Amino acid sequence: MGNDILRREERYLQKIRNDIEERLYDLLVLHIRDAYVRLRVHCEENEHLRTEFLSLLEDALSSIQDTMSPYNKRFMHRYMLLISNVILQYDTSRQDIKDLKKRIIEDFTHAEADEHGYIPLNYQMNEVRLTYDVGYLAYLVKKYIEQEQWTRALYCFKAVEMIEPDHRSLEQWHGEIWSNLDMTAPAVSRPERPMGTAVALDTNVAYGLISDDIGEYRFKDRPLLDASSLVGENIVIMTPSVVNELRNHLEFTKVQIRSFCKRHSRFDADALCSTIDKRFNDLVDTYAIKTAGCYDEDLIGSIRAFYLCYIPTLERLFEEKTHRMAISHRLRKLAQRVDMLPEQGDLELLAEVVTLQEEQGRDVGLVSLDKDFTLFSSDIEDAFGVRVYSPSDMG
Repeated sequence: MGNDILRREERYLQKIRNDIEERLYDLLVLHIRDAYVRLRVHCEENEHLRTEFLSLLEDALSSIQDTMSPYNKRFMHRYMLLISNVILQYDTSRQDIKDLKKRIIEDFTHAEADEHGYIPLNYQMNEVRLTYDVGYLAYLVKKYIEQEQWTRALYCFKAVEMIEPDHRSLEQWHGEIWSNLDMTAPAVSRPERPMGTAVALDTNVAYGLISDDIGEYRFKDRPLLDASSLVGENIVIMTPSVVNELRNHLEFTKVQIRSFCKRHSRFDADALCSTIDKRFNDLVDTYAIKTAGCYDEDLIGSIRAFYLCYIPTLERLFEEKTHRMAISHRLRKLAQRVDMLPEQGDLELLAEVVTLQEEQGRDVGLVSLDKDFTLFSSDIEDAFGVRVYSPSDMG
């Protein structure tokens, strides 16, 4: 019986070898998904099979890189990620494989590498955007539950839930994770209308001012914002992080506009984009502060710690914001977060406002449409001394 098992495992390896030699990478990634069971890796007497299997997977990675071109790059990257994850399940110390994964995901997302050489958790989310394979994320959910890192477990759980809503372990994981989260709810309050106060605009508010009424073209689901009511007797400012984020957002918007105008010839793409550029430049010239957006990194850490007390609320807000989006869009939004916290740009904006308030010795408020700010206005004021307003508070 033992020889029969061994022969079956050797035949399995031959199948893997054939996939690689014939460059049938789509079959290869399918065949290696059950390798952990097929090779009985916990049996010491079969250690040579495990070693040979890993060697074959390394050969596959080399073969894929040799056949990669600009036309098949995305598919080849997907295969490489899936193969790399199988290798890491057998040997988590393989830094060369981790570095390979980082390079692939950076190429896909143009993300910056982590300074400590680790793969940030949101890299795993971007990886899933390429592969739609939740096997490795399921492994991470179990790992973080064992380590009692509940917010990280929740972060990975969300992706598994999106892609594979019938995963057999979802209910068990949900119960374990949620029973160990801090259930603190934000205090509810509504600030008074600011009068003669410096207020910093969040990106969504500035974007609303730029996108309002640019001819017949209409932006979907954009609130109408009145610039005069936002300003009033107040001193309006835009911080460096908002200027940069707004600039990047508008570049994406202009691509969307040009694509729309190709399909609807009565719209003038150049005129629309020119209007957007002029409004952006006018906003920057009028409201952008000229000094660099300097803040202490420890302050970002304090803001992260603040939000970590409200993970269930942040998870609910994420669902509200994204539940109507396609899975690919939801995964992209999730990848922009760390541990379910607000996006990095939001953390930087709050840090900039806190720093400005300390440097100038006067109140500096924050105007936002984002519930990651407005729902926590009372608690943010208690923790950091910054009042958060929605545009409706300004009129």
